[in-house]
Amino acid sequence: MSKIPSALLFCALAFCGDVLGAETGNTLQPFSINLGALSSGQASDALDKALRSEGILQITDIPNLKSLREAALGAAHACISESPTARSHHFSDGTLRRTLAAASGRSLGQRTLAHGSPASESCAELERAGGALSAAVQYAVDIFVAQFSTLVGKAKSHDFFLRRPSGGGYSSLEEAVNSGDRLEHFHTYKVPDERPSAPSLTLDFHVDQGILIAFLPALMLSDHSGLDQSASSGAFVIRTKGGSELEVELRSDALAVLLGDGVNQYINHVHPDLRFHAPSHAFRMPHSAAGLHRVWYGMMQLPPADATNEEVGLTFGQIRDKVVQASNRTGAEAEASLAVGCSRKLQARELSDCAANQIYCWHSCMDHTSDASPSACSSGGQTVACANSDGTVWDGNHATSDFKPRCISNGTSLQEAGFGISLRARGLAPRALCFAIASVVLAVLLPSSRTL
Repeated sequence: MSKIPSALLFCALAFCGDVLGAETGNTLQPFSINLGALSSGQASDALDKALRSEGILQITDIPNLKSLREAALGAAHACISESPTARSHHFSDGTLRRTLAAASGRSLGQRTLAHGSPASESCAELERAGGALSAAVQYAVDIFVAQFSTLVGKAKSHDFFLRRPSGGGYSSLEEAVNSGDRLEHFHTYKVPDERPSAPSLTLDFHVDQGILIAFLPALMLSDHSGLDQSASSGAFVIRTKGGSELEVELRSDALAVLLGDGVNQYINHVHPDLRFHAPSHAFRMPHSAAGLHRVWYGMMQLPPADATNEEVGLTFGQIRDKVVQASNRTGAEAEASLAVGCSRKLQARELSDCAANQIYCWHSCMDHTSDASPSACSSGGQTVACANSDGTVWDGNHATSDFKPRCISNGTSLQEAGFGISLRARGLAPRALCFAIASVVLAVLLPSSRTL
């Protein structure tokens, strides 16, 4: 009898599990890779295939992930319901989303959940359960990044994965990630009370900025009876390499990892032998579960702030600073600046997604006023911006309620700041959607509290 190779025996008996992705009709079941197999390198071929063909995979057998997910998302919903500082956004299909966010990393430091409810037992529980969930997710993501870095390194043809403008750089994807920043978000989406006449996407197709986003399948929760396991959490849809739109079936006990637009910018763009897929994706809320809430957690990995985006010749930190300022402006110059963080001229969007009649200002979405709106300001040859009474535009570092929507002189526009026209001259006008480095604005503006 022929011997079974030891690596395959190890895989079969202990770690590998089901690693096959499958398309069935209009659905996709992503590759599933056991955390042990991922860590040992035994599933490197499956990892490579998953990231090239689908751009999404599921990591299974993360210790206690299912119970951590239920505890943290349950606490997140309760805390957000009580939080006076959770950001709100209304989608066109009637869905209301509320958000709490945190961040960590070399550039941003520790930016913890600013729930504004120090006496809330629910928020205290979120800090505890959320901290445990965050630790488990980051542990698994670190293992994924190490193995992904190995795949990238096999075809590396440059001295550095990412360069610094002052010289030197980051020799590998893993080194860059260790010096980058991570954003974490808890979202709760309220199912609309009225069902729309025609089903529509709640969030249209987009590509997330950064290197990757790791997230958990959403839970459906009731304000009164808690977890509703029978209710649908809606549809998560991705576009495949071939252009098909498939609804993704996610495992409740796994962590999903989705590649972001950063893969196009500084892996595929630089290494012609690598063609990893960063899929465009969308989601649609369920409309048969009125009164329930879709609760979700995700973590986005960003590159180091001092590394250069060679497509535009700016560091990622400089891009972030420009987006912070541009997010408080309107017009073509602001759009050009928001586009700078994206590959293929994708347009940046702030994750807070203020409504059309609002501007993100002093940590929240503020309504335009009769005196300060795009139309009111443009009639006087001015621009609407988040500014104080002295005309200083909010850059995310001030902390005073004097900042609000105001009309400011076009003489202090983005052109004077030196990046409006120059970016448009480089052909960076937006043509499609992405959640770009503007998402860092969320983390930059988070005040300190206890660690999540």
